[in-house]
Amino acid sequence: MELYKISPVRQSEKMMFIKHVIDYFTELNENFVPTQEFKNEYFESIKKAKELYLVWLLYKNEKVGFSIYGIEKHRFLNKKIGKIYDFYIFRNKRRNDLGNYFSKLIISELKRKKIEKIELEVIINNKIAFQFWKKQSFKEYSIKFYLK
Repeated sequence: MELYKISPVRQSEKMMFIKHVIDYFTELNENFVPTQEFKNEYFESIKKAKELYLVWLLYKNEKVGFSIYGIEKHRFLNKKIGKIYDFYIFRNKRRNDLGNYFSKLIISELKRKKIEKIELEVIINNKIAFQFWKKQSFKEYSIKFYLK
């Protein structure tokens, strides 16, 4: 038995996934309130997208988190870029080095797809995530600005 593996999130697991993704977004922003649109469309839009992967992170066949990652075409060049959109270890499963193992597994999956580089975003006040991804050898490259 493989200790660490990933498994696609199936349609029949939609509600379980939505529950966990709401937990994830609430951790990132305590004021997050999922709309009905979010509950209805988030999962479906991920599953429909080309070259986007929604997977459970399994340790000893138990779900311990999820990740959304994929491939994007470079905006100007004929290159592919790996993207880690979301990476979440369930709160009660943290501090067991699972994040390290699963981040390496996701990075390996992306590299097998012949990408130029891997990018991800970290919310600016999420110091734990900053430290975590730096330990995975990611470098700060840019800061995104948003205007509403």
